[in-house]
Amino acid sequence: MIDRTVGPQMQERLNSAVRGADPTGASNNVRSAGETEEDRSFGETLMQAVSDVNDMERAADVATQDLATGASDDVAGAVMAAEKAQLAMGVTLNVREKALESYDNIMRMQL
Repeated sequence: MIDRTVGPQMQERLNSAVRGADPTGASNNVRSAGETEEDRSFGETLMQAVSDVNDMERAADVATQDLATGASDDVAGAVMAAEKAQLAMGVTLNVREKALESYDNIMRMQL
């Protein structure tokens, strides 16, 4: 939950972090406007998932920073954002480990 006493500039920083956009307004979205979910390749899907995890990390950082500077008093929101980012990172690391393990198994196969 976003603290309603946050000024418009802080609100925009938080929104930018959640969207993953840089402060200039440029977007790092992998998918084009007309592309459907089925049109994306595995690599694009993976890149989008990593980007989503990064966005969660940014949102957690902004929430923590706002809490530390007094711009927000939403402790529960900051803790939830940090836990969500930590959980997403843990899942990402597990997927990476499984992918590396699968790659090693394929490389050990004899032809």
